[in-house]
Amino acid sequence: MNAKSKGIVMGTGGMFAGLLSAQLVSWSTVPKAFLATAVCVIVSLILHAVLPQSKTNSQP
Repeated sequence: MNAKSKGIVMGTGGMFAGLLSAQLVSWSTVPKAFLATAVCVIVSLILHAVLPQSKTNSQP
């Protein structure tokens, strides 16, 4: 997976997970924003660790 595709998957996956978590709780705005941000960052980091690394074709 190239770096651009990996970044798109990480960003959209984190964003949707954060938005979903914000919809599931009935908190006030500020704690809900912190929850959504934390979930977004955590999911993005998990996807960064799980998704395959980009392969570089380095030739001498």
